[in-house]
Amino acid sequence: TSLLGHSKETHEKVYVNRTNSPDINAESATFSADIGNKLKKSAEKLMWRTDITSIDGIKNITGYDKELFSKNDEQNIMDIANHAEASGCIVDLTLSIEKQGKIYIVKSDITASLILGYIIHIDNTLNTIEFSGYFNKEKHNAILVKKAYLKMILERFPKKTLAKGRILLDEWEYPFPSLV
Repeated sequence: TSLLGHSKETHEKVYVNRTNSPDINAESATFSADIGNKLKKSAEKLMWRTDITSIDGIKNITGYDKELFSKNDEQNIMDIANHAEASGCIVDLTLSIEKQGKIYIVKSDITASLILGYIIHIDNTLNTIEFSGYFNKEKHNAILVKKAYLKMILERFPKKTLAKGRILLDEWEYPFPSLV
């Protein structure tokens, strides 16, 4: 399937066969879909390195050996992320933890909220890029790959977790840095 979820047959019927211009051949009619599929494949490569785990799972992975006293998942995840970063792991804005080339994401309300917020930030950035006259193809594509990757992560979260993440997103404002 394509990035838009179309089958090859649907793609042919909707995009290629409806082309009335004699100047546009099948190869150029599929250009946008081909670009989208390449970006999707790049995001899928990131997913192969990604493991969605629980708080207990990330605790074991990072070697966090303290008791989790807080009933607050956000505080527990922050404590573990701080420990992971102090021990040499890479922690990003969505609290994903990279250790030895593997990326770990905690399946939680706060993580869902951060990812949803970051996707909105990416969309706003893309709109700014398109209207500002500033355009860097490599940077633009990297941002699109990141967005596709984050959406793939969210597809693996339970609906209940996503719903709670949306509620947190409405309650909090995340200060994401500029992407350009």
